[in-house]
Amino acid sequence: MKKISVAAARLEAAASALDDLSLRPKGKKMLVPLTASLYVSGTLDDSEKILVDVGAGYFIEVLPVLLLFC
Repeated sequence: MKKISVAAARLEAAASALDDLSLRPKGKKMLVPLTASLYVSGTLDDSEKILVDVGAGYFIEVLPVLLLFC
């Protein structure tokens, strides 16, 4: 049950981050996480193309709207 609760909390945090990201204008400077404690400077190019880590080194491109309703 605890693992499900942790996974649900991570999904809620991701949905919140995507909501915040969709409100930012193109060209906005931001920090991009490379690891849990390493960030690099970056610029938002397109908030409609989101890569999501699905584990084992695999990423998929999804529409932010789909993640908000999962």
